Amino acid sequence: MSTARPGPGPTPLAAPSRRAQLARLAREAALATVGVAGASAGPQGRFATGDRGEVLAGVLATARRDAAFDLELNLIVSWPAPPLHSLAEAVRERVVTAAGRAGLGDVLGPIGISFADVLEPAGLGGPGP
Repeated sequence: MSTARPGPGPTPLAAPSRRAQLARLAREAALATVGVAGASAGPQGRFATGDRGEVLAGVLATARRDAAFDLELNLIVSWPAPPLHSLAEAVRERVVTAAGRAGLGDVLGPIGISFADVLEPAGLGGPGP
């Protein structure tokens, strides 16, 4: 009688780092904000954070000396757009709240927000006849 043992199987993914957790949380919070239509890595792909083989476009999380992380979000706004300063503040508030709820508030540094583009509704803009 043979007792065959199963092979090792697929290697489980490592848990995401706090940096990746914070980047994902910030991106999701930004995308859930009214007026935000998307996130962009930018023309050179600068606004992106890697997470276990996946790229989180539109958010760059940078480690600081004090073990916190600076965040830079590069967002796409939907038209009609609210005032951009107000929209940026709303995004920051959502990110801070979400980080606190996830137990990551202690590693959240400053949050920079830039707006890459404005997404027009279908039928507006574009070339004429």
